[in-house]
Amino acid sequence: MSIRSTVLRCSIAAAMLALAPLPAPAQQVTKIRAVAQGIANFAVLLVARDKGMFKEQNLEVTWNFVSQGALGVEAVFGGSAELAGNSVIEPLIARGNGLDVMYLINNTRIRPTPPDNSGIAVRTADPINGPKDLVGKRISAGLINGPNHVHLKEWLTRGGVDPASLQYFELPFPQMTDALLQNRLDAVWSVEPFLTFLLKSGSARVIAYPYQGNVPNMDIAAFQVKESWVKANPDVARRLRTALERATKYLDSASKEERDEWIAKYTGVKLEVVYTDRVYDLAVLAFSQMSGEQFLAWGWRIPFALSLVLVAVGLYIRLGILETPVFAKLLAERKVERTPMLKVIREHPKEILLSALARMAEQAPFYIFTAFIFSYGTATLHISRNFLLSAVLAASLLSFVSIPLFGHLSDRIGRKTMYMIGAAVTGVFGFIYFALLDTRSEPIIFLAIILSLVPHDMMYGPQAALIAESFTGRLRYSGSSLGYQLASIIAGGPAPLIATWLFGSFHSASAIAAYIAICAVITLIATALMTDYTGKDISGEYQSR
Repeated sequence: MSIRSTVLRCSIAAAMLALAPLPAPAQQVTKIRAVAQGIANFAVLLVARDKGMFKEQNLEVTWNFVSQGALGVEAVFGGSAELAGNSVIEPLIARGNGLDVMYLINNTRIRPTPPDNSGIAVRTADPINGPKDLVGKRISAGLINGPNHVHLKEWLTRGGVDPASLQYFELPFPQMTDALLQNRLDAVWSVEPFLTFLLKSGSARVIAYPYQGNVPNMDIAAFQVKESWVKANPDVARRLRTALERATKYLDSASKEERDEWIAKYTGVKLEVVYTDRVYDLAVLAFSQMSGEQFLAWGWRIPFALSLVLVAVGLYIRLGILETPVFAKLLAERKVERTPMLKVIREHPKEILLSALARMAEQAPFYIFTAFIFSYGTATLHISRNFLLSAVLAASLLSFVSIPLFGHLSDRIGRKTMYMIGAAVTGVFGFIYFALLDTRSEPIIFLAIILSLVPHDMMYGPQAALIAESFTGRLRYSGSSLGYQLASIIAGGPAPLIATWLFGSFHSASAIAAYIAICAVITLIATALMTDYTGKDISGEYQSR
């Protein structure tokens, strides 16, 4: 069966479901949870909310972003959301497999003539102009066996190319821009607003709009619900469909400039400047502004090149610092270990493990507060990266003062005491932090981000001394290094990934706050088991423990 006839039959079936008569509405306020991808197709959610169309229907609709449309089917069928924005294919597949889902309203249709709102993009200078030029190339069309992937294979087949001759990679739409411009992929099927970013960079061009060639005028995106939910809540379903229909018509009739504004606000990404993920220092902010639309093409490279200067500065400072009196004494007495790594593992396994676990509350939240915030802020809070970047920079400036301050305070009250206070504050602050973020008020969000590193600094200030002093002098450097790096593996590195998984699974930031609290409890237990050497002589050989 051709893709044209398949989609036509499914669309007719879906339309019959979507247009089924519903009873007359009753006036009551209802909360609706929705999920959708952060792409242009579903900006009508924002229009309906900000233009009061949901409110007119006595609805309170909130939504979270998902990386792939199939997750919307999962959310609706699993009961974590009442409404999901998808391509038209995923709900049809789900219903064909017996799942209780149906369309509420279709909201995006393929344009009859170029340009479309999605297309296959390649680098400007690459000699790729059609299907045959893609043989053996690396390409991403989003989810494997998703709608774009299915239509890509149809487009290749029509062009005389075996779809199996290409290499396919699954990537969320926001990450495709980087992958193409950094030569990790040869082609991407990009959607708005990311397609506009690519074209405005001057480093990419579109070679085809496959949807227009495969099935012109096809409905491509829709909102889905559970059929059983519609039968149980016919009035709510009618009001929800009415609001979304009004928003779709409003956006369709708006000027291009206004549509662009709505899309930019919904996706959380400014159309004027393109940013890469997880880059948030002052140099990146400066050069993103200087390079403008060329940031992804070359602007991002400059901060990394300038980091070589920091290496030289760091080396100069290190060479000018004398060894500690303890190590100088060891050198003079020729007591330096020949194999310190093996020795410290044999003599101090407990201290290595406790050092790593003591960093759980310092490392994991740090990467949530400075890395995960960018995906959460743009995708869920709809805040621009530029704003988030400025807030994180402000937090870093505060840390420039607070880290030595808390280190000094630990000399007075004890390293363990200061460290455990920081861990306890971190465990509580995670809930406060996300509560402040979820107000969606920019001043409050800015405040939350600035304060986010203070609990971290309460631990980071005394941490170096607390951990290093746990090991005898001849093994101090090796022991503390092992504890530090082990923590990066079990705490720091996985933290943004765990936070993303938790939010995707529970659709609530409270799950991430609970994860932070668990890390804090682990740190409190580990720190309590450590020995505090504040004010004690650490120059001698420690007794075997």
